[in-house]
Amino acid sequence: MAALGAMAAAPVGAQADDPVPPGAREMLETAVASGNEQEIRTVVKVAKATWPQSTAAIDALVEDATSRARAARYARIAEKGLLTDWSGEIRLGGSTATGNSGRTTTTAELELGRDGPDWRNAAEIQLYYSFSGDRDPTKRVTAFWQSDFKLTDHRFLYARIAYLKNFSAGIRDRMVESAGYGATFTRGKRLDGSLAVGPAARQTRFYDGDLRQDLAVRVGTRVNWNLWRETRLSNVNTLYLAANSTIDNTVSLRTSILDGLSVILSFNLQWEAEPAPTYEPLSTLTSISIGFAF
Repeated sequence: MAALGAMAAAPVGAQADDPVPPGAREMLETAVASGNEQEIRTVVKVAKATWPQSTAAIDALVEDATSRARAARYARIAEKGLLTDWSGEIRLGGSTATGNSGRTTTTAELELGRDGPDWRNAAEIQLYYSFSGDRDPTKRVTAFWQSDFKLTDHRFLYARIAYLKNFSAGIRDRMVESAGYGATFTRGKRLDGSLAVGPAARQTRFYDGDLRQDLAVRVGTRVNWNLWRETRLSNVNTLYLAANSTIDNTVSLRTSILDGLSVILSFNLQWEAEPAPTYEPLSTLTSISIGFAF
């Protein structure tokens, strides 16, 4: 970060033939190439404070450098294949359930993602484990894999497979296969999200041995709101419209405390129109975890 000190020490009125002074240009392009969002925000903030007359040019430079970095990454993916350029996060923490259960559990989560020129892939697994000595200590497992084929920058076709085990809702195993159409949107630098809709098939086995199979319409939404520089509020909602309609909604607040290290507070709600016998339709989970990005 020595270059940041040099930028901060430069006189505000400094001018150069280039609207963005060479020192700032080099630092901004290096930050963008690193892919570290926190470093990019920090460097952009210092550059704009040091050269306020170049604010528009700085934004244009960052946008152009981001496009070139993305193109270079896509070329690398095309050359080296499926196993390159994955990123993700490991999250460890604890949670408390309400509704059908009041248990406290330990949580472990793994999230993976890869954004290529034509395909975007995402996977996640969440494990909630109780050390209370129960016969079945694994209280909840969720997992999914989704592949999006990009039609344009903001429209895609998707295929998704998901798994759920939820002791609190009486669900021993649930598999869901779905496919459909989706779109993404952005509103400046503070708000972005997506909407995906398509048919789904579900197979659910409850702890009492009952097996249900049904068809549904899946509606999935995701919204991210950058509240301020290091804090983001997110909402992920999945609605299945069927005879047994279900809702799975998670609200999370994430704060970055160091490069690659975050604290996440989340609240999950699951609702079943036709729950298993003796179970309430609503179960919730409140979690706090530490995230390690890689």
